[in-house]
Amino acid sequence: MAWIKERVTGDGDKRFVACYRDAEGVQRSAGTFSSRRAAERAANREEAKVRDGTWHDHSRGVVTFAEYVETVWLPSKQVETSTLAAYRSVKSLVVV
Repeated sequence: MAWIKERVTGDGDKRFVACYRDAEGVQRSAGTFSSRRAAERAANREEAKVRDGTWHDHSRGVVTFAEYVETVWLPSKQVETSTLAAYRSVKSLVVV
């Protein structure tokens, strides 16, 4: 079940942290809000995603190294056609 932690800032303002547990049972935060109601909504929204199986850990990469090389790294480089072909042939030899 989602819950809210109340915090007091240095200048005395109240802030509310939306907390929930992920699929592995790890405590997570859905953010810090100025109102309790907004924090409850955020925590409940994330908890519903966990229950539905649609939640995923944003701290883990979703792009593979091969995808990164093809889409980001290689386009930013000036390489000869033969070098590019060699890079791609090596990639095809690697068994994942």
